[in-house]
Amino acid sequence: MAKEGLLDLIIPMNYDREANPTHKQYFDQWVSFETDNKYKAQSIVGVGAYMNTPVDTAAQVRRALASQADGVCLYSYSHLNKRKEKSDERNIEEYRRVLVQIDSAPFSTTVPAPTKASSAPFSRLRFASNRPSATSPSKTSGSSSGSARRRFRRMGRGVASRSLRGIWIRMKAVGVVAVGHRWLAAAAVDQQRRKNSGPAMVGEQPVDRVH
Repeated sequence: MAKEGLLDLIIPMNYDREANPTHKQYFDQWVSFETDNKYKAQSIVGVGAYMNTPVDTAAQVRRALASQADGVCLYSYSHLNKRKEKSDERNIEEYRRVLVQIDSAPFSTTVPAPTKASSAPFSRLRFASNRPSATSPSKTSGSSSGSARRRFRRMGRGVASRSLRGIWIRMKAVGVVAVGHRWLAAAAVDQQRRKNSGPAMVGEQPVDRVH
């Protein structure tokens, strides 16, 4: 799907224990495979922080970024927010230190936030209402804006109609599935009843069933 351009972002769950040599090798191999085969998508490496120490997590983050991944994602938030044993300090403080604050931290370099409005994903989208120019007469302006409003209302009704039609089709599909399940259940009950009823009787003589 990434090859066809159907995915914008992939976040594989590369949850491996850094202290286990085999798991460490798995992590490196999968991260390399994912970044080499992301095609048109962006690859965010999921790191299992909940199963690693902060230092080991930082080591995996550093290797993931070195493999040309587009970013990392730490799992899970609940683990990062836990309090340490016999302490009021939370895990996030230690992760902040090894990931951001020390000189060798993978995120020690400050990156400026984007400032251009064009960087927003929908900044270039505009609603085409066919508004008249400022030099147009006021009568034409009113007529044109009224026409635009009518087109917008018709468009809204069309969208609502298509949505309701889609819901109705899904309801019908669910109904067919439900009927099928009821039919199968009834057939199973009938088969069990026939199985437990013993040989069929013709008059007083039992007759073997033909299966």
